Parts: sequence; C-alpha cells; structure tokens
Amino acid sequence: MNYTLLITAPPFDSSGAYTAYQFCEAVFTQGHRVTQLFFYGAGVYNANQLISPPADEINLVKAWQGLAKEYSVKLYVCVAAAQQRGILDKQEASQQQLPANLAEPFIMTGLGQLIEAVNAADRFITFN
Repeated sequence: MNYTLLITAPPFDSSGAYTAYQFCEAVFTQGHRVTQLFFYGAGVYNANQLISPPADEINLVKAWQGLAKEYSVKLYVCVAAAQQRGILDKQEASQQQLPANLAEPFIMTGLGQLIEAVNAADRFITFN
C-alpha cells in the first residue's frame, strides 16, 4: 500500500506532526510505503533547520531527516506557505540577501506536487 501524507501541524504546540512521524515508522515497519510527505501551513515549520527544541523533547526536523534518509521518502514543503513563515531555500534566501534555513533534504515545491502524489497514492492522510 502506498501512502501520501499531508502534515499541517508544526513540530511544537501540538502532537500532530509527531503522530505523523510515528505513523510513517509504523507504515514502513509493516512493509508499506510512504511515497511522499507534504508539509503545508504551519506544518512547514518541520523543515526549519533553526528549530532547537529542549534536550528532553524530540527534534522532529532531525527525525524527518532520518526517515527520509533511511526510507528514501521525499519531503516536500509548500513554497508559498514556507515563504510566508520565513523559511527560505538557498535560492530565495540569496535573492533576499538573507540566510537560508530550509533543512536538507526538504524540497520547496507547489501544490501541484501534492495533487500528483494524491492521485498516485492508495491512501491520503492528513495530520493536523
């Protein structure tokens, strides 16, 4: 079974993003696939490399990075939502003469990418 996930929850203030992460781990453990994670709205904060949680809390940015590396899952971030929230990739940051803060391997993209993934997935799940 192939899943596409939409994450609109930030890595703090709610359990939605962490629940999405746990769901992904369970999906992979059971032999299924998550073909794409799409971060939208406040969920784009999951891609901010400058987030520094307290030592006793999970660092979801690093957790997503590890998941992407281990299972080769794509981490897409809505470009418009990210820019509204001050998350910039190298290209956008250089144009504005600001430092980039989009964590690797997150990729800025548009909503068209989400639509294509939803159409190709067996299941589409939203975490807020």
